[in-house]
Amino acid sequence: MPADKKCVSQNSNEPSTNKKNNLKKSPAISVIMPTFQGEDVLHLMLDSLAKQTFYDFEVIVVIDGSTDASEVVINNYRSVFKKLIIIKQENLGILKARMIGVMNANGEYLYFVDHDDTLDNRCLEKLYQKAVVENADLVHCGFTETVNNVTKCSKGKINYDFFNLNTFALWSKLIKHDYFLSVIDPHKTPHVSYFDDSISLLLGIFTDKISLIEECLYHHHLSNRSLSVRFTPMFESDFKEVFNYLQLYLNEKRIFEIYRIPFTIYFFMVKKSVDEYGNTELKQTFHEFEEEVIEKQNNWLTGKLL
Repeated sequence: MPADKKCVSQNSNEPSTNKKNNLKKSPAISVIMPTFQGEDVLHLMLDSLAKQTFYDFEVIVVIDGSTDASEVVINNYRSVFKKLIIIKQENLGILKARMIGVMNANGEYLYFVDHDDTLDNRCLEKLYQKAVVENADLVHCGFTETVNNVTKCSKGKINYDFFNLNTFALWSKLIKHDYFLSVIDPHKTPHVSYFDDSISLLLGIFTDKISLIEECLYHHHLSNRSLSVRFTPMFESDFKEVFNYLQLYLNEKRIFEIYRIPFTIYFFMVKKSVDEYGNTELKQTFHEFEEEVIEKQNNWLTGKLL
C-alpha cells in the first residue's frame, strides 16, 4: 500500500495534509451524532459521553428531520456537557447529517457516533492519546457488536492494510479534522440514508499515518428492528448513488485504476451484509450486481460501474 500512496502523491491530485499553522484547536474532539426519531434511545450515547474520562470535547447533535421529542431529550443534557450544539434540518439522510456536523465542528479531531450505541468510559481518552503520541491522521479501535443480546468483540488489527480492516464504519475511527477536510468536501457527499462508511474508503487512501488500538472501545448495537429498517428498497438506490460518487471521486483524482481492488472489496462487504440480513428480493438484486461487477471488471477503468 505505501507504494501505491507514493504513486498517488506524484500525480499531484493527492489532498494536502499540510496545516497552515500548528495552533491546537479547541476543543480537542468534536463528537458528531446524527439522530432520526431517536427519542427512546439517544440517551444511551449521551449518557456514555457523560461518563468519559476525557473532558475536552464538544457534542454536536444533528436532528435529521425527526418529528418526535428528540430535541427535548437532548436539551436535558445542556448542563452535562461543556459545549452542546443542536442542529435541526430536514431529513437528508445519515451521511449528510454527519457532514452538517463536520461543517459546524471546532475540534482538532472528529469522532462520529450513532445515537443508540455506547462507548467504553476511556474511549475518547485512549483514542486522543494515541493520535497525539503518534501524530496520526486516523486512529482505528476495536469494537463490540451486539445483535439481539449476543455480543462479539472485533479487535483492531495491528498488522494490516487499511482495506483489510474489520470495518469501514466511521464510528470506530478518530479522524484529524484538517485531514478529513483535505479529502472530503462535506458539501459534495451524496444524499443517502445508508453507506456513510464509504467515506472511510476514501480516508484510507491518502495517508500512511493511521494508528490502531486493539482494545474494543466502541460498542455497536443492532436489533431485529434496526436490521429490518436497514434493508429497505432505498438501500438499493443509495448503494448505486454512493458507488457512483466513489467512482467519480477516484476518476477525478486519476487513481481509480490503483484502487479498483479495494473498491471491489467494498462491494462484497456490502453484499455479505445483504446475504446475511436482506430479504429475498434484495439478495437477488445484489446477486445480479455481483455478476455485473465480475463481468465488467475491465470496463470499470473507462468509467463504467453498475
